[in-house]
Amino acid sequence: MATTTRSHECAESLPPSRLLLIAGLPRTGTTSLFHMLGDHPDFYQPFRKEMGFFLFNWHRGETWYRAAFAGMKPGQIGLDATPEYFFSPEATRRIESFGPAVRVLLGLREPAELALSLYHEYAKRFRVPPLADFLRGFRYQRGSTVIEVKLAEHTIPRMVEFYRACFAKNLLLYDFATFAREPLTLLQTLESFLSVSPYFTRETFRNRYLSVGDRPNSRLLSYVASRESLIGIASELFPAQWLRAGARLLYESAPSRPSPNRRAPTSQEQSLLEGMFLEDRVYIRSLFSEGPMVDGEGTVRRTWDGVPRYATST
Repeated sequence: MATTTRSHECAESLPPSRLLLIAGLPRTGTTSLFHMLGDHPDFYQPFRKEMGFFLFNWHRGETWYRAAFAGMKPGQIGLDATPEYFFSPEATRRIESFGPAVRVLLGLREPAELALSLYHEYAKRFRVPPLADFLRGFRYQRGSTVIEVKLAEHTIPRMVEFYRACFAKNLLLYDFATFAREPLTLLQTLESFLSVSPYFTRETFRNRYLSVGDRPNSRLLSYVASRESLIGIASELFPAQWLRAGARLLYESAPSRPSPNRRAPTSQEQSLLEGMFLEDRVYIRSLFSEGPMVDGEGTVRRTWDGVPRYATST
């Protein structure tokens, strides 16, 4: 595994305070959020969403990672939306060591619903085992790393607490259900959390990205997005702005609709999910008992007021 060497020049090119890691969970709107934030002039999107440097591209070295943000303007915040970071304590430690001022965003979702959504998503790319085995730990190769996705044994509360211990007030947790219903609420909270200029309003924000269903091209996109060799070839052949524009166009143009291949859980699977995630559900509800967005120290960043700020299209 390659080690990274930090020079003063490199540190100036991407100061930790100018980096936002959207570190998970998968299936909590991370792709939509990446594209939404890309509309804000104070955010910089690299040529790809899932840089994965702190996990499956660690072997490429820090120079490679910083080069992806070379086009950032002074004052902009660089985005790295890699939801697989959530499952790796090693990746979390690497993020922490990058600098104490790194900001991290975690989305949380009703755990049984999350488990089914994640299971169906991975079935698009891999041959997955039965649901019970998948939840106990599913491993696959990506880049230089074998990644284990595991939801059993209270992984979600354990990892959230690990992130809270590592990042404290620089961590923001959001409730996915609120984001899906009122995306403008999260975007405005993020502006305040990151101290960037206000941009998102009811007049400027158009919800072109967020989907509660599956997109028709998602199987192909999921496959391509997980193949580091294909992404590497594309990054050598095409300018970064072309790749960003192409990814955004594909994601935006595909309408949302329920997946025809997704089946409802059997009674046995439903019983498994309800039993496995009972404590996790209680934990998540307690996190958001006073508001849908809280930081790692427990400070409420957005209170419940019952007033929807933006309704997603159906």
